[in-house]
Amino acid sequence: MLTDRQCFFCATLMYGVSLVYSVFLWRKGFRKDDRINYVLLLAGFTMHTVAMFMRGFSFNRCPVNNLFEATMFVNWSAVGAYLILGLWPKIRSLGAFASPIFVFLGIYALMPGLDHHDADGEMTKNGIVSLHAVLILISYAGFGLCAVASCMYLLQERNLKKHNIFAVTSVLPPIQRLESVAGKLLVASLILLTGGLSLAPMLVGDKDGLIFYQDAKILWSMLVWAAYAGIVLSRWKWRFGGKRLAWCLIGGFVFLILTFSGTNLMSDLH
Repeated sequence: MLTDRQCFFCATLMYGVSLVYSVFLWRKGFRKDDRINYVLLLAGFTMHTVAMFMRGFSFNRCPVNNLFEATMFVNWSAVGAYLILGLWPKIRSLGAFASPIFVFLGIYALMPGLDHHDADGEMTKNGIVSLHAVLILISYAGFGLCAVASCMYLLQERNLKKHNIFAVTSVLPPIQRLESVAGKLLVASLILLTGGLSLAPMLVGDKDGLIFYQDAKILWSMLVWAAYAGIVLSRWKWRFGGKRLAWCLIGGFVFLILTFSGTNLMSDLH
């Protein structure tokens, strides 16, 4: 029997195969529906799901207790969200743009030293703590898909601006649909992040002399929330969209993914 880490490694390998196949789709100009890529990601997701269940049942808790599990959960949520969106053929090409993120997160999660366990597992015995973590991690996956849709938007916008035949012959979604998908994912992810963060004061309070609102992870989370809330407000009030919206969503996710681990390590509560 494979262990949970070995199953996750197999899933990451499938995401890697998807990435290699995506290169061929890029070279061919996305002139056909990439169902093969969808099947590859579905196969990887199946192994990924097995790894998640094995990890959860082995410790009898939701698998979000350390950086390995948190990254694995974010990756699993993002792939699952893509597979749902990919049921619509015009959105399916998202997978070619998202597969590099899936591979990167998989390789990062498998790095040594991230999969450590707390002595008594108290952090995840509380169901509210698990809900808090799950809501926030799923929101991060949503922000990742926003960034992927934004990358596709910029590519299509560039091809249309240069009157490139690629914009007509490819099966990539039109830029209006990409902007709409990114906007809806943004709102849904912000709602999930808000729900997850709203549980924080109930869970920690003042613990062992630590004030939760002075914690590095809490301050970072408030910054991330404020940034995405500002984008949503600008989009609603000032019709903020197009290339500016796309670059903001890409920049926001790059910041999130580069600083997530560091703020975890700086946090006494996390």
